[in-house]
Amino acid sequence: MAGNLKNRADQGDMRDFVDRIERCNKDKASAHGVYMKRCGEIQNDINAILDEAKDAGLTKKSVKAVIKVREHEAKAKALREDLEDDDAALFDDIREALGDFADSPLGAAAVERDGAAQDDTTAAIVGAVEADEEREKIAAQKVADAEAFDQPENVTSLDPKKARANRSKAAATA
Repeated sequence: MAGNLKNRADQGDMRDFVDRIERCNKDKASAHGVYMKRCGEIQNDINAILDEAKDAGLTKKSVKAVIKVREHEAKAKALREDLEDDDAALFDDIREALGDFADSPLGAAAVERDGAAQDDTTAAIVGAVEADEEREKIAAQKVADAEAFDQPENVTSLDPKKARANRSKAAATA
């Protein structure tokens, strides 16, 4: 066996390497324990604050939800700020087209006012979103037609007029 160890560390060095790594692993485990203990203390503080909020008439679930939303908003803002100018403008166009800002009264007014003055990019995004919504409606109606006929293999039309005609025929025979 000793003949196979040519051009390698001797047994004493090997043992030393393994011992040193094992000591490092023990140190790491100890540091992890200290870290986890501190995290537990912080979590206890959070729970105490949540209890105070509950005593003040707030639910823990609502407070946690607000905190989570604020964290997500901060992450989204940071992502937006990291974009270059042209990417940031496209990002804003996409968000507007998806209606992210239309949920607020101010955003709805801005979208309504700006609706007639969409640029080509925004118009294309809005068109794509509307087309996706229409496809989803048609697919849902196709499923409803299949259930009405109780024969999904016979319902192949994505044309809403044909689908309505099929439903009318099914209703007339029922």
